[in-house]
Amino acid sequence: MKEFGRMKRILFATSLLVGATLCGGTSTAMAQQPKHQTVTINAKSMSVKQFFAEVKKQTGLNFIYSTDLAAKLPHITVNATNRPLRQVLDEVMNKVNCRYEIEGNIVTITRRIAGERVRNVSGVVSDESGEQLIGVSVCIDDSKVCTITDSKGFYTLKVTSQCLHLKVQLPRYEQCRIASGKR
Repeated sequence: MKEFGRMKRILFATSLLVGATLCGGTSTAMAQQPKHQTVTINAKSMSVKQFFAEVKKQTGLNFIYSTDLAAKLPHITVNATNRPLRQVLDEVMNKVNCRYEIEGNIVTITRRIAGERVRNVSGVVSDESGEQLIGVSVCIDDSKVCTITDSKGFYTLKVTSQCLHLKVQLPRYEQCRIASGKR
C-alpha cells in the first residue's frame, strides 16, 4: 500500500514537470537566476501591466497579479539601463505601494497594506506515517497566494499577521486547514 502511494506521488510530480514543459517551461535562455538578471526599460507613463510584459520579454519571468489591482495602479516612469532586476522591481513596487515575491520563474504581486507585519511560515508536509509529501499545495486561507512543497515536503510562505490558517491539499486527497502559528 505504501509503495502504491509513493508511485502516485511520483506520477503526480512527473505530470507537473511534463505540464510545466508543455506550458512553456524554462528554456536555456531563461536559465539565469532572477537575482543575476538585468533589465533595460526606459519609458514614461507606462502602465504596470506593460511594465510586467516588458520584464517578462527580457527575463522570461511570469507575473501573477490581480487584474483589478493592476487597473487601479498609477502609470509609472521607468529609467533603467542594464540594471539589476530586483533593484528595478523594488523601485517600481515602492512607487505603486505593492510588494513582490519571486519563486522560480514566477513573480507574485500583491498590494502592500500600511503598517502590515509580514512573517515567514514554513514547515514540512507529511502523511500519517511521517513520509514527506512532494507537490502538495499550501495556500494562505481565503487567498490565491500558494506554494508547492519541494522534494523533501518543505514549504515556506510569507504571510501577514492577520493570517490565521493555511490550506493544504494534494490532488485526490481531502483538503486540510491548519493554524499558521508556531508549532
